[in-house]
Amino acid sequence: MYKLLRKRVLGSHKKQITTVAGWFPTHKQGRVKALLETMARKPGVPVTMYGGGHRNNVQLVAFEPAMQFADRCGADTEWIPDP
Repeated sequence: MYKLLRKRVLGSHKKQITTVAGWFPTHKQGRVKALLETMARKPGVPVTMYGGGHRNNVQLVAFEPAMQFADRCGADTEWIPDP
């Protein structure tokens, strides 16, 4: 969530799951992909996934719900400016 917020993956900005996983060390990339897919299916998590095949895309639903979710999870969002 924190990285998606920092890189402003919301609105018309979207990223492929493989791109987002590439922001993490190699040994964590599989876990990141699985986590994104799980988060996108859970109600109340401000992440949405669309597309099919190898082009699964993710994006944040909206800035404020994503910030609140990240805060609840303990992320340091103090330095993330409002859009």
